[in-house]
Amino acid sequence: MVLIKSISGIRGTIHEDDSGLSSLEIRQSVCQFFLWLKSRYNQSSPMKIAVGRDGRISGEGILNLISSLLLKNGIDLLNMGLTTTPSVQMAVVTENCVAGIMISASHNPSNWNGLKFLNQKGEFLSKKEGLEVFNFSYDINSFTQNNIIPGFYHEIEYLDSHIASILNLKDVEVDKIRNRNFKIVVDGINSSGGIYVPFLLSKLG
Repeated sequence: MVLIKSISGIRGTIHEDDSGLSSLEIRQSVCQFFLWLKSRYNQSSPMKIAVGRDGRISGEGILNLISSLLLKNGIDLLNMGLTTTPSVQMAVVTENCVAGIMISASHNPSNWNGLKFLNQKGEFLSKKEGLEVFNFSYDINSFTQNNIIPGFYHEIEYLDSHIASILNLKDVEVDKIRNRNFKIVVDGINSSGGIYVPFLLSKLG
């Protein structure tokens, strides 16, 4: 049973009970993040949040839980599915989101997972912002109101957009790379890197 809260978000071992990164802990953290966002972005139009996950077995269930919570509270949801953290960061900016959530525990083993919270610039929260989120007064009643119009649900595939942005960088000389006929070995660790990296390499020849 492990649970860690830091500027990179929250991560821990997955448990069905109320220990570690439980459903209860996920609900509370997402609620705090939502209420913190709401206090900062008092706008008339609905807020939009991009959410993605890595390849961990628990990721899809966590994404569905977060999606349900946000949609019920009037948040427009951009579901990126299996993706990379930089892809979510990019989508927050290009898709005009107020924030992003990446479901991943980075280098931790497969029985771990976590939530990485991103601000409106697609950046990880600062230490100050992270403390504000996790210290935000949590009231479950304010997160389960019945008079809120549900948000819109959007699914988006960001693989092509992300790779195209890399190929368009002025310092990436695609033709020169192709002419070298490199052979590359990739260990995608059974996650999104196993999709994104080979796709990028194939575009580079």
